[in-house]
Formats: sequence, structure tokens, C-alpha cells
Amino acid sequence: PCSTGAGLPSLHILLPDAKATFEAAHFSYSGRALPQALELAQEAAALYQRVVDGPLHLQIARCLDLTAAILFEAGEASLAAANASRSLGLSVQLGGFDCAEAMAGHSTLSHILLSSQQVDAGIPHLKAAAYLMELLAGPRYVELANCYYKIGSYYQNKDSKLALDYFKIAQSKPHSDRLAEGMMAKGTALLYVKLEQYRPAVDAEKRAYQLYSMLLGERHELTLNSQKSLLKYTKMAVEQGNKKVVEEKLRLEEEAADAMASMIQEEEEKEKKKKKNKGKKKK
Repeated sequence: PCSTGAGLPSLHILLPDAKATFEAAHFSYSGRALPQALELAQEAAALYQRVVDGPLHLQIARCLDLTAAILFEAGEASLAAANASRSLGLSVQLGGFDCAEAMAGHSTLSHILLSSQQVDAGIPHLKAAAYLMELLAGPRYVELANCYYKIGSYYQNKDSKLALDYFKIAQSKPHSDRLAEGMMAKGTALLYVKLEQYRPAVDAEKRAYQLYSMLLGERHELTLNSQKSLLKYTKMAVEQGNKKVVEEKLRLEEEAADAMASMIQEEEEKEKKKKKNKGKKKK
């Protein structure tokens, strides 16, 4: 058949057109021809809707995702977030909350929101992306370290202990970028200092210094700054250790003094009882 009853092209003509239009949109996006890419992505979505006779199709979600990426590049963050949100909702509706497309959707939406300073809205999507990464790709998935470090950075000025927990998780994951690993170690050291835990701060800063020295050389600014921090934290750790020794000594002395006072008090009580008993016998 050449056409439908309504005079529209048949499905076997529409589907190749939709695929070709989507590919052309990708090609234009790669070439930074954003207005043309946007027009083609929207046209591809419309064609797919005609093919499936509705909006529920994974390829339509991909068109929306591409539209979001194009709008974000064009500086239209609000429209980008709206399209990314629609794409995510459609992916979850079609494949469930734990499908690969949902993971990618949460990641895309968090990137758009965080980049446009909508941090409180972006972090839940980043957490969802991290959860799905571990669920679908396993605990050694290479992007997890960066994900958890970003989450920890969000809590840095809100809840230092929680931020430190996320930083520790980030450091326990495989790293594809050793320099980023050094920055994570540096950030972890700063949090330990903020929490006045200077001994582990020394260990974390030492790791940062080792990585910076190996990757950037001894004379690089980051290496030199890390060396200064390491010396400073070591001094603080020693002072804190000495203070704890003095405090422990005082505590033991106070306990000994309290014990001695209790013994004296007991002896005095015994003496009083003896005298009282003697007085009763004389009567």
C-alpha cells in the first residue's frame, strides 16, 4: 500500500524516515549546528509518534533526551530539564525504574540541574543514578567514584560527617583518573581536619601528595601545596596526640584522687560507727 485511509504515508515509509531524521539530528548536534539539530530531533519525535500511534516508545524517549542535550548546549537549561524529565518519565514507564535508560535519564537530568545551580533538585537524581549504576553495572563500575564524590561535595558545607562517608565510598571505588583520585584524597583530608580528626587527615593528605608527586612532579603547585598541608596536619596530629596524653594523665590522676577520697571517707564512716557503738555499750 502507498498510503493510509487518511492520506498519510504508510508505516514502512515513516519508520526509515524517523530513523534517518534522528540520525541527522545526532549528526547536526555533533557538528554544533544546534538550531538544525533541534528541529530534526523534534521532527524525529513527531515521526516516531505517528509510527507507533502514540507517545509511548523508547525511541521517542531518546528523541526527548537528545532534545534536552541540544537545549542545554544552547543555554536553555529550563527547557532542557523539562525535556530530560519527560524522557526519564517515559523510560521508567516503558522499562521500569531500574532499566538502563532510567539510569542514563537520572544522570542526564542531574547534570543539567547541577550545572544550572539547581543543586537541591539535582542531587536526588544523582543519588538515583549512583544506585542504578551499582545495581545494573556492579559495585566496581568506573563512574561510581565520581558520582559519590559529587554527592559528598554537596554535603560538604551542610553535614561534614555525611560528606566524609560519601568521600570514603568514592575512594573505595575503582578510579579511571588518578589525578581525580588525588583531588578526592585532598578533599577527604580537609573534611577530617574540619572534624578535628588529624591523624586520618595526615593519611589522606599523604595519599594526595603521593599521587600529585607521581603524576605532576615534585615542583608542581598542587604537589607543593599538598606538602605544606601534610606538614601542617602532621603538626596538628602530634599536638592533638600530646594533648590527649596530658588529658589522659589528668583523668587517671583525678580517678586516683577520687578513689583515695572515697577510701578516706569510708574509713571515717567506719570510725564514726565504732565510736557510736562504744557509746551505746557504756550506757
